[in-house]
Amino acid sequence: MKLKEDADPRAAAVLRRALSDVLRTPTGQEVAADFVAQNASAEVRFDKLDGTLISVNGRKVVSGIRGEARNGSVVAINRLFLDADPELASREMAGTLAHELFGHILEEQRAKNADFPLAALHRYRGDEANGRLIGWLVRTELGAPLSDGGMWGYLKDPEAFHKSLALIDPYYALTFGPDGLADPVPVLRARLEQSRRRRESMDETDIDMRKWRFVIEHFVAEHKMERRRFASVGEDSDNFLEEYSSIKREAGEVEEDIRKRIEFYGTPEGREALRKLSEASRSEHLRAFERRLERYRTRLAMETRGRKREALVPPPPDQIDFDALEKLYQDDVRDNPRHWGL
Repeated sequence: MKLKEDADPRAAAVLRRALSDVLRTPTGQEVAADFVAQNASAEVRFDKLDGTLISVNGRKVVSGIRGEARNGSVVAINRLFLDADPELASREMAGTLAHELFGHILEEQRAKNADFPLAALHRYRGDEANGRLIGWLVRTELGAPLSDGGMWGYLKDPEAFHKSLALIDPYYALTFGPDGLADPVPVLRARLEQSRRRRESMDETDIDMRKWRFVIEHFVAEHKMERRRFASVGEDSDNFLEEYSSIKREAGEVEEDIRKRIEFYGTPEGREALRKLSEASRSEHLRAFERRLERYRTRLAMETRGRKREALVPPPPDQIDFDALEKLYQDDVRDNPRHWGL
């Protein structure tokens, strides 16, 4: 593995630290040995990726694309990590590096070694699940807060996790489980309708989040509550609304890409692609991949047993969260309906 030189003098040390963190975890050591055994190689670099730095209870974290694997040989890490909170960025970068390097680059090399078609690998939802599981395991083994809602969702119900992921990102919208690879078109048609319904409901979510800004101002102005007690929930609302335009844009892209893919599968070239996907869905390579995913999921369940989702950055103890804000609002509607024009 090669670390690409960077003009930023901090870059080399930060990348080496991230790799060192990965390799001191049991999962990192296991997949690194596999990486060597498969004769895989990669260049790791910082790059400008879509995203922004947001504040979470006063500490800067990367929101957006944290990393990506390119062409089976390059791992790009979001340059924003260099300016994020160092302690949080260190563990997040380790998980991101493990995800991209050992979740994707390694699997492309494994597929090549097994003569498994890369086109099928890139349409297989397990490729992303693999990266996420490895990243979650590395973060967990490093002692990072168990703050990723996606991790908890996957542990609870992998199928529901994949259905949700397929509706929020154009790339994952065109990926399938083994059964879906065998016959993708019905899956895509159902997904198109699900995406349409989700997009139509998104404006309600926007209105709901904006409502909380008004509710907060009401309790500060009318009930003389301290504004600082709403800092965390206000920050969460602002972060969501800042990202909302890109969320809506991607929802439209999901539908457009699904339509195009359905049309493609109706062409002679598309029908040949369907035949190859169906063949890949029955391969031993894919069955072994599914077993590996289940092994990682079982390990992650054991690592997190008895715990629950944690805050990435715990708020001050007297902060009002969304549940408490909802109760304040409902109680005030009941006791002071005129405050709300009722």
